[in-house]
Amino acid sequence: AEALAVSEGGLDVLVAALDDDAAGVRVSALDGLGRLRDAVTAPRVSTLLQTDADASVRRAAARALGSLGPIGAAALARALGADLDEQVRAEAALQLGSLGGSEAEAALVGALSDRSTRVRQASLGALERAGWKPDGAMAEALIAAAREDWRGLGRIGAPAVPILARVVRETGDDPVSLSRRVGASEGL
Repeated sequence: AEALAVSEGGLDVLVAALDDDAAGVRVSALDGLGRLRDAVTAPRVSTLLQTDADASVRRAAARALGSLGPIGAAALARALGADLDEQVRAEAALQLGSLGGSEAEAALVGALSDRSTRVRQASLGALERAGWKPDGAMAEALIAAAREDWRGLGRIGAPAVPILARVVRETGDDPVSLSRRVGASEGL
């Protein structure tokens, strides 16, 4: 894909490869399109981010959209809020952080309460790298939740109660889920 990305006609070949049956070929094509940074590919890449059955393809689509600049922000924000795969959501957070802007910031702040630690931390890191300054007790509560600082949430008081209650109601019997729910219960 790298050689094609710089050769004449490479764009057409890479776009055609997005329809290949093999996920690895689609990933390579998306990586090449990301290096080309041609905005004309944004709608097709956005579609793959939203609809491809393979999570590795959706992650590559998020990276490619991030390289296109603000044109990909809406699709990345949707993926951050809705993709079922936490690695895709975390990649979308990383890419949104590099884009900046109010739409990216709003999506990243919303993801501070994601059910996945990886996504919460990726979102917080992206916001911090972008220079985001939390404003108010709710923002402080979201940061504490992203860091899983349950006692800190308890000290914040009323603004933290809905966050703590939501964590307590989460499901899952794995050690991480149980630890989160116990910690949130103690924060209440």
